[in-house]
Amino acid sequence: GTLMEAINSYTQASEGFTEENIKERMTKTILSAIASGTTTIRTHIDFSTRVNEETTFRGIQMALEVKKEFAPFIDIQVYPLFPFYPYSDKDRKKIEKLLTMDIDGIGGAPHLCTEPTECVEELFYYAVKNNLPLDIHTDESDDPNIDTVLTIADNTMKYKYEGKVVVDHLCSLSAMDQEKANYVLKKMQEAK
Repeated sequence: GTLMEAINSYTQASEGFTEENIKERMTKTILSAIASGTTTIRTHIDFSTRVNEETTFRGIQMALEVKKEFAPFIDIQVYPLFPFYPYSDKDRKKIEKLLTMDIDGIGGAPHLCTEPTECVEELFYYAVKNNLPLDIHTDESDDPNIDTVLTIADNTMKYKYEGKVVVDHLCSLSAMDQEKANYVLKKMQEAK
């Protein structure tokens, strides 16, 4: 199905995941990566605040455990994928709790938000406040009008966060006409 269908299916299924199951899947993946010569993994681990609190934090806790266990063999960077909807006070409390954990950075997908600019602002607020880098899933669409990357670039420069922000996917960039694509690329280069 669609990306949103996959996200919704995963969120529903996550309620039934156990610590053992999550850790087993992570360990299998890490061992396979190490066997293939991988030296660093960055995980955009799901951080849904719309499920019960135990489910919200289970994946993060397991990722931090395996990060510690495998530290002698591989660098694992934990970047929780922040919610892509406007945050309620309840969401913010879970985010504040998350930020007390030993995460390496903040991830997000603000282009999926009904208010993408607001979501970008939220990501930068927490990143700057906690001096954490950002790695943002961006514009996973074939619609050339989806250009959240420009808002991210503007915020990168506004907060003097050049060199601390990564954008991934950028599928809509391939659907843009050359003039707009060149503008987006120039803006990304300017924001470093």
